[in-house]
Amino acid sequence: MPNTQISDWIFKAPLHGVRLLPDQEAGLVGFEFEHVLNVRLNFCKHLASATAAPLWRLQDQGERYKSVIELFDEPTRKLLQIECEGSGFFEYKGDAINIAWQNNGTGFEHYLQTVGLSLWLEINGVPCIHANAIATDEGVVGLIAPSQTGKTTLTAALAVRGMAMMTDDMMAIHKTTAGWKVYPAWPQLRMWPQVAEHFVTNAKVLQRVHHRFEKRLLKLNEQNTLKYTSKSGLLKRLYLLERWDTETAEIIIKPVTGAEALVALLQNSMLADAYRPLDIEADRLATLALLLETVDVKKIVYPSGKKHLAGVCKAIEADIHRRE
Repeated sequence: MPNTQISDWIFKAPLHGVRLLPDQEAGLVGFEFEHVLNVRLNFCKHLASATAAPLWRLQDQGERYKSVIELFDEPTRKLLQIECEGSGFFEYKGDAINIAWQNNGTGFEHYLQTVGLSLWLEINGVPCIHANAIATDEGVVGLIAPSQTGKTTLTAALAVRGMAMMTDDMMAIHKTTAGWKVYPAWPQLRMWPQVAEHFVTNAKVLQRVHHRFEKRLLKLNEQNTLKYTSKSGLLKRLYLLERWDTETAEIIIKPVTGAEALVALLQNSMLADAYRPLDIEADRLATLALLLETVDVKKIVYPSGKKHLAGVCKAIEADIHRRE
C-alpha cells in the first residue's frame, strides 16, 4: 500500500470539535478554531490485518456503487476497513488514529470526516447523527434525512438566504454545561452538478467527490454566496425532512412526539447498528433521550422540486423565529 497523500489544510480547518494533530507539528500553524478534543493522525504504508471475524459489517449497494465497511475489535485496537470508491484502513488506539490508504481512489478525507471520525467520537460518548447543521441567530438547527433526499440542497438554499452552513452529512452533538453544542466541520458541501449550478457558476469544473461519479465538492468561500461559520453554537431544534413527489405546494411543519423523535435519531445514526456490538448502545440511548428533553424536534413535509425551495426556506425561517 503506497504512502497516503496528505494536505496540510485538514489540520487547519475545524472538524466537529476535534483538532487533528499531524505526525510532525514543526512549522504547522493555524489552530485558531474552536475544539474540545484532540486526535493524532498517523499515516503509514501498512497496518496489520485483523486476526478474527469482524465485530460489525455494513454493506450498501446501488446502481453505481458498492460499499463494504467492516469493524474489527482486538485487545489493543479497533480497526475499520473500508472498500468503496476509496479503500483503506483506520486503526484506533486511544487518542490516535492510524491511517493506511490507497491513493488510486477517493481520498481518506472523505471517509474521515464522517464514518472514520464518528466511530472515534461515539466511543468517546459523542453521538453522531446523519444530518446537516446550520447556524441561525436563534441557535443551531439540524436537518435530518437519509442520503439523496435533498438535505444538502436545502442547506445550500438556506445558506444563500443568510443562515450559515456548519456541517454536511454528519452532525456531532457534544454535551456541555451550557447545553448541547455543535461544532462546524470543513467548509464544503457535496452536490450533484445539476444542483450545484443553482448556487455557483462553475459547477462542472468543481472537484469530484468520487473519481468515477459526477458528484462535486463545493467549497464555501468568497467565490460564492453560500454563507459558512467556523463558530460553534447550541443546538436549538432538529427538523426531520420528508419530501413528497407531489404537485401540491403545501408545506407542513408539525411537532414530533418523544418516541418518534428518538426512533428517528436511532435510524439516522452514523454507524447504523454498530452500537450494540460496540457495547455502547445503552449509554448512547440514554444520551439521546436526555438530549430530547431540551431540544425541539419537528417534522417538515414539503413538495419536491427546486421551485418550492424558497417557500420551504421561508417556512423554516418563520418556524425558527416563532415564539411558542
